[in-house]
Amino acid sequence: MTPTFSQSRGTASRARVIAAVNSLLADETGSIMERLREAEPYIPATAADEAFAVQELVDEDARHAEQLVHLLDRLRATPGPRCVNIDTGDLHYNRLHALLPRLIADQQRLISRYEAAQSVVVEEPAAADVVGAVLNSHRAHLARLEKLAAAAKAGS
Repeated sequence: MTPTFSQSRGTASRARVIAAVNSLLADETGSIMERLREAEPYIPATAADEAFAVQELVDEDARHAEQLVHLLDRLRATPGPRCVNIDTGDLHYNRLHALLPRLIADQQRLISRYEAAQSVVVEEPAAADVVGAVLNSHRAHLARLEKLAAAAKAGS
């Protein structure tokens, strides 16, 4: 049986947790990583390894959104409406190394949002677990992107 939000908690507390999770879901679906699933950055043959690494991160970020949707389902809530982030519409045909600074900044933004949400979702253990796991994943992504950016900078 899937654990659900405790019935003993107040509705205001429940609403705050659901709003925080919905906000994180909007951040995930509005991120540059999400948009890279649709975009086709220019990848020279010499950057194939970097492209593969970024694609792994893109795939894992898609799973983050799925985890948040499943969490909302366990909380007996529904995801709110999503908007496309128009600031990510210019990703097509850019060189991958040129996108790395934006990807790093986006991961830093997501980490900041998840850190802020932790104080709200602590009220619900299931939500705290998911948010903490995704936060740790974003921190690992940031470290990996920074390593890729350093390697790209050293190679140019």
